[in-house]
Amino acid sequence: MQKQNHVRGFTLIELMISISIFSIILGFSAISLHDLYTKKRIENAAHKIYTDLRFAQSESIKLNASVFISFSHNKNEWCYGINLHTPCDCNKAQACKLVDREHVVNQSMFGDVSMIKSQFAGNKNYTVFDPKKGFAIGGGVRNGTIWLASSKKNLLAIVISRMGRVRLCSPSFSGYSQQCPKAPII
Repeated sequence: MQKQNHVRGFTLIELMISISIFSIILGFSAISLHDLYTKKRIENAAHKIYTDLRFAQSESIKLNASVFISFSHNKNEWCYGINLHTPCDCNKAQACKLVDREHVVNQSMFGDVSMIKSQFAGNKNYTVFDPKKGFAIGGGVRNGTIWLASSKKNLLAIVISRMGRVRLCSPSFSGYSQQCPKAPII
């Protein structure tokens, strides 16, 4: 009696089907990762602005002086700077200083995140923190709102009340308050 040799392995069709399924799964995960990366960039920009607003508020109290945070934006670029006593232009070198150190943040740190609106009480492009209690000086219930947009047109807002409270909200992302001021048209 002769023993038959059975070769074990995959056929070419089985291998092609496996590679096709793997490619489809990889394609979906790449799309999901890109969406996650886009969301994280806009969140990082919002958290940086949030942190700097709180920093300007605390420095105002610590230094017993008015601290301004000024915003500038156009279609393709945006920046903001923190300055003592007066608003500043973050597009000019050494114009925004806090205790002899320049404090400017610009869009290049956040890729394709755009600032579509920054408006404060009195239609100003800045807010100022009071040195006594850290209030954001200005009229109305809200002192101002900064709107950021991702390349996929998702919105995230940083809202400053006149009491100096800073919060994030978004009509686009879950996990944030949906109670935002009226969103600007992109």
